[in-house]
Amino acid sequence: MAKKKDEKKQAKKEKELKKAKKAKAAKKVKKAQKAKVAKKAKKSKKSDAKKLTKKQAKAKAAKKKKKSNPNVS
Repeated sequence: MAKKKDEKKQAKKEKELKKAKKAKAAKKVKKAQKAKVAKKAKKSKKSDAKKLTKKQAKAKAAKKKKKSNPNVS
């Protein structure tokens, strides 16, 4: 009887340990995903900053053209 109780306790401990390990792994995965999302957001922010609006791009091109050829208005 005592042996059976010990086996049950051991099985319960192992089950809890497995559960804890799973939770830890899930936490790790979640953290990695969060970091990935943050990195992506940072990257997109940079590319957004690089992109000019169509109006700005046109104005920049016109300014450049005017600089190279002052006779053209």
